[in-house]
Amino acid sequence: MTAGSFSRNPLILTDQTAAKFLSEPSASRYFVPFLGREASAAVVAGELGVDVGSVTYRIKKMRDLGLLSCTRVEARAGRSIRYYRSAADSVFVPLELTPMVSIGELLRAGRQDSWNELEASLEAAWLRLGRDQGWGIHLYRQSNGAVNRDFVPRSLLANEQFWPAVLADSAPAVWDQHAAVHLTRPRAKQLQRRLSELISEYIEDPGQSELPPARYICHLALAPTIS
Repeated sequence: MTAGSFSRNPLILTDQTAAKFLSEPSASRYFVPFLGREASAAVVAGELGVDVGSVTYRIKKMRDLGLLSCTRVEARAGRSIRYYRSAADSVFVPLELTPMVSIGELLRAGRQDSWNELEASLEAAWLRLGRDQGWGIHLYRQSNGAVNRDFVPRSLLANEQFWPAVLADSAPAVWDQHAAVHLTRPRAKQLQRRLSELISEYIEDPGQSELPPARYICHLALAPTIS
């Protein structure tokens, strides 16, 4: 591949080593910052919070695998700065070329980093809420005999409503809920579309404020159960 060359057409991998590299989150995290954009090793190191040496080592590996191209060299006093970009603006990794044995494993690997970030962010937000509003673990048995284990404010024990406490302006903007619902297929498709529209609405319009928008991580999921 010549310096500065890249394709806007999808790159469909045929090399097993390249496929293995991109299927492993710990390795592919070094590729993603170059995907469809130009960046230097120093910039990517700053974004990932790693040393430049770790990035340059993987840049060489990714160039050897045909995943990256050097787009330009910027002359500087002392040492020139090289800029790199993915060989194509999108890449497709066939499952049969990866070491993964199932679609489930592929999905779990693909969302591992974002899921870890979500869990850590939820924990930090709930703990802040717990410290500020006297929250704790509430164990109780429901009328149907099932035992609940909830993380709730102490005031709930005095019959205060749960959701108003969570949704109060003073509480962190955090939400974590799992629910099993019974829906007809048309109703389930309606929910699917509403979830899609909901997240799109907030991505496109972060709101108006004197302060810059904060970064939030949001995970929406819906699936028919297999049991």
